[in-house]
Amino acid sequence: MTDNEKSKRVLNFPSLISKNPNLAQYYNQRLNVYNFGSNDAVIELTKTLFETNLSFKVKIDDSKLCPRFFNRLDYVIFIDHLLRNTLSTEAHFRKVEHEVKYVGLDIGCGQIAVYGLMCASVMKNLKCMVCTDIDDESIKTATDNISRNELNDKLIALHVDRSGNSFASLAEMLTDADTDKTAAFSMCNPPFYSSCAEMSCKNAFKRQKTNSMGEYVTGTENELVTNGGELAFIRKLVQDSKNVSNKHSVIWFTSLAGNYKTVKTLVQNDFAQDPDFNFGVHSFVSGNSRNATKRWIIYWSFRLTRPPIGVSKTNLVGSRYEFTVKCSLSIKINEDDLANLNDIKCERINADVLLVHFPGDRWSRAYRRSLKHINNAIQQNDDCWFRIENGSSHIVIYWLYGTRHKLFESFCGFLRRLIQSKEC
Repeated sequence: MTDNEKSKRVLNFPSLISKNPNLAQYYNQRLNVYNFGSNDAVIELTKTLFETNLSFKVKIDDSKLCPRFFNRLDYVIFIDHLLRNTLSTEAHFRKVEHEVKYVGLDIGCGQIAVYGLMCASVMKNLKCMVCTDIDDESIKTATDNISRNELNDKLIALHVDRSGNSFASLAEMLTDADTDKTAAFSMCNPPFYSSCAEMSCKNAFKRQKTNSMGEYVTGTENELVTNGGELAFIRKLVQDSKNVSNKHSVIWFTSLAGNYKTVKTLVQNDFAQDPDFNFGVHSFVSGNSRNATKRWIIYWSFRLTRPPIGVSKTNLVGSRYEFTVKCSLSIKINEDDLANLNDIKCERINADVLLVHFPGDRWSRAYRRSLKHINNAIQQNDDCWFRIENGSSHIVIYWLYGTRHKLFESFCGFLRRLIQSKEC
């Protein structure tokens, strides 16, 4: 988020009160302090932000979880950015240009269908979105909020069973869709805690650390607590996604995470077991205060387009998709350096950036040896795209598209040896 975008997050309460006088009872004008310790105050502010920012009117039940507006909006903005970047890359690789419509799924939509409403506002190409929940009352309220804002043609709230596949409703939509012209995605804000005791303990610690009452959080047990916490919940999402028959039609499966330990465990203990697993992690902070809470977005896919450059903001994933070679100032990698490789296609982006495409390994010693024996020549069909960026004292190789991480490692090794030979 840029400094300009952050400045827009500074809440101007006198201005908001002029639009909704009900906020005045929770605002201390002399101290310029809003009572976030009151659930009613948080609800009233959330309703006001929906109306002033998105022109939506929402009804919020005070016994259920009230979503934090900018936290949820930042998640939606990121997913929109991620989809547009990925689709732009895929259109370039596949030489396909046509308008793509978004088909989405919100797992655990809650009483507002917050992600559905926000996606309908932010994503200009949203065709339809299913908002699911295991709570009947939440579905009824979500349906009311969808109808209240005349979005029945785009959004549907659907009750689901907790034991079923989380992505079943998305799979059904894709069965009838022209998947070549559809960008499917999923979103989820899982319950963070494994027990009510854990929730109370962490909230007390946070209040003690910040020396404040903090924001008031209320909600049903289904909304806040799940067996095994958010780690177990996201692990089930990943497993469910693997069992979806048309999983390759989904651009990105995604989930919010509230605990760094959860993200680190997933990356190091789960995803790292498969070097070809396609995933990314993005961290963000929605508030301006020094006590603002950090959140993470985990996203994964079974397609071959890797996470767009610069999208992930975390050091947990970086080396998986990029490799840096330090070199002297005069060293550059150009088309002529790669001209003797079979089947290569080069595309010059600018003076310092080169895109290269191979149908598979065409650079290794094993491939060169195979050429001496025609009958044993390697005939791979492992499409791979790499981006080479020439810097002032280093060269960075990015893995943009492909099946196997070992091919990326092998190509990086080839370029490193090439750079070393140029420095001799």
